[in-house]
Amino acid sequence: MSDTNKVSSPTGQADFLSAYRSALISHYVWARTGTKIDTFLESCKATLDGANTWSHIGEAVVSAWYAIGGKMKQPSLKALRALGREVHS
Repeated sequence: MSDTNKVSSPTGQADFLSAYRSALISHYVWARTGTKIDTFLESCKATLDGANTWSHIGEAVVSAWYAIGGKMKQPSLKALRALGREVHS
């Protein structure tokens, strides 16, 4: 059985978060002004790193998922956490 949530091309969490930022700005007025989006994305990143501070359900998540080559309508949290992570030295 194949995992239909797998991304077809090599991308990572940074790619997803960048696409998600764009989708949020496109979908929601609150994301276009101030620093709310930065705080929100920090919460998203913490969830991708293992915490549970953000719900990965929503239209902007799906838009970002498709933007990085994801399949299915809604990615699972497991699939999002499985995206590659950039290593900073």
